[in-house]
Amino acid sequence: MSLEPEVPIVQIEEVKENPVLYKIISSDNHVFTISEHAVKLSKTLWDLITNLGLTAENALDNPIPVENVNGKNMERIVQFCERHKYDEEEQAYTNFIREFVVPEWDRQLLSIDNEELFQLILATNYLDIPKLMDYCCRVIGDMAKEKTPEELRIIYGIPTDAEDDALERSASDSPGPSG
Repeated sequence: MSLEPEVPIVQIEEVKENPVLYKIISSDNHVFTISEHAVKLSKTLWDLITNLGLTAENALDNPIPVENVNGKNMERIVQFCERHKYDEEEQAYTNFIREFVVPEWDRQLLSIDNEELFQLILATNYLDIPKLMDYCCRVIGDMAKEKTPEELRIIYGIPTDAEDDALERSASDSPGPSG
């Protein structure tokens, strides 16, 4: 016989049933709905919500404009945050973890062309989502593994020295603004 009082156990599904939702508007006017647990992964968005005084009662009536992030990237960010909203908080590490692996679902989410990936990194940095930033940077680092300098130039769109010289010559040959 146990003397401990019975404590009701709250299932995660119960918490998921009635989440507080927020609306976010991207720079190209796409509207996204995101749960409170998911939005907390973005320090910038959470700070905006708390500073604006949004509550469960008025959250959906007051969309949050995010003018630095387009709809395509905001969609990926919302998907990522919703997917990871119940992940256990990782301890901040002091040494870089060389062998961390990007999970397959996240790798698929980040399987986009280089320009889109770089734009997503800018959006992730602006919204301050550390876990997504780590994953994006890991994907970029993996792209560079065991590549020659010439292959890296192609992957990252880096011009050769000859191309740089030609560009400088054409810029100096063209007439500047006349005044």
